[in-house]
Amino acid sequence: MKKETFIAIAAVVCLGILPPLVWQSKAAEGDLLWSRKYGGNQNEQANAIIPSGDGGFLLAGWTSSYGAGETDMWLFKVNDQGDSLWSKTYGGSSWDEANAIASTADGGFLLAGFTCSFGSYDMWLVKVNSNGDSLWSRAYGGMSQDIANSMITSADGCFLSAGHTFSFGSGSEDMWLVKVNAQGDSLWSQTYGGTVYDNAHSITASGDGGFMLAGASGAGPAAIDAMLVKVSDQGDQIWSRTYWGSLDNWANSVIPSGDGGYILAGVTSLPSFDAWLLKVDDAGEPVWSQTYDSLSEAFCTIPSQDGGFLFVGQAPNFGAGIMEIYLDKVNSQGEQQWHNTYGGFMGSWARVIIPSGEGNYLIAGGTADSLGLYADMLLLKVAGPGTPVIEPQISSKPIIFTLSPCYPNPFNSMTAIRFTLPSASFVNLDIFVNDGRRIPDMKMDASIQGWYDAGVHEVRFDGSGLASGIYIARLQAGDFVGLEKLVLLK
Repeated sequence: MKKETFIAIAAVVCLGILPPLVWQSKAAEGDLLWSRKYGGNQNEQANAIIPSGDGGFLLAGWTSSYGAGETDMWLFKVNDQGDSLWSKTYGGSSWDEANAIASTADGGFLLAGFTCSFGSYDMWLVKVNSNGDSLWSRAYGGMSQDIANSMITSADGCFLSAGHTFSFGSGSEDMWLVKVNAQGDSLWSQTYGGTVYDNAHSITASGDGGFMLAGASGAGPAAIDAMLVKVSDQGDQIWSRTYWGSLDNWANSVIPSGDGGYILAGVTSLPSFDAWLLKVDDAGEPVWSQTYDSLSEAFCTIPSQDGGFLFVGQAPNFGAGIMEIYLDKVNSQGEQQWHNTYGGFMGSWARVIIPSGEGNYLIAGGTADSLGLYADMLLLKVAGPGTPVIEPQISSKPIIFTLSPCYPNPFNSMTAIRFTLPSASFVNLDIFVNDGRRIPDMKMDASIQGWYDAGVHEVRFDGSGLASGIYIARLQAGDFVGLEKLVLLK
């Protein structure tokens, strides 16, 4: 890294000369605004996220660090900045996980997944109030494995859980759709599929009172097709379609396309296990198909404000040998407009993306620790189109030495380091690796020193030549020493 990449900006505010300033800039769509991770000393993952109704969000998934069993359902509430507010676990002595969450009419929430603690690997629903306190739970299934992967609320205030069953149906594994009322009483269940393998990964309303289930169907490994099934409001199958019919293809999500059709997101093995979007019309006939990013997988799609779509997934970083989260923006024809990646030290993965409510997006999933042994829940906030980013107000009359939090942080390549001097001072500013090595000692020049006038100053640190990781900014001015942690994510 050359010294020019660590650019000192001239004094921004001088004592008593300028009024208070507020820095304002615009983040580009897809820029990382912040990231948070949550967990203990074992493993955690978020599979779903939903607004909590009071400006915060609820992440649903599983934890092996907390709770009563091998894994427990985990419900984690955060505010709009991702700060933890509370968490609750649900389960027994064995395996219990949440794959979906929906809000209820009384201000509570319903979690769907599976339990091995209170059934023989059964579909499991847990109703909680707004504070996460469990109100009731119900298990549904037979003697074999039965799981809920996705859930939506029906127009009559009931809930439909879609997944797969090994206990019922005509094949060894069938798509399974269960409708329950607000008390969890089963109203009906239906299975769909052939003689071998069928699995529903996602469900959405069809607009005419019925529903669309998307997933996979096939005869086993290397013979799986993406599958879309249209059902009535009673779950009766109206039609089913499979797509591509060669090697492995499957759909992880389905959403309305806004013009009467649907967008399926998943993976296709043609040519090389690529992320895949497929648009179909209201009869399930293909309209267009697009593939993206070799050896990647698309998990969740949402509409964008301009009539296109955003989808989130995961792909290997071949240089680092780890898995990275990616976010792609496509137009209404599925043509890629931009592609962003977000990484972790030993790998990160995404399961869901939702609008955050103010034009930005939240991505939830998991991230490995620095040794790659365990994983935490991960929540990323990324910028929507033209998102204004307003930095904190800075006084025109500094009275103490300060080293302000860096912005953005975490950052991808470039971050701003700002410090305040109450009087003219000689400044030393160095960047260290988390293990204590100074970057210049690593044959990289990333330090500045010199006299600075009283006021607020800003330097920009370019980490494009560094690996993802934790770095420490150390400022010394007179007797003052300040430290700030920098998190570089690529």
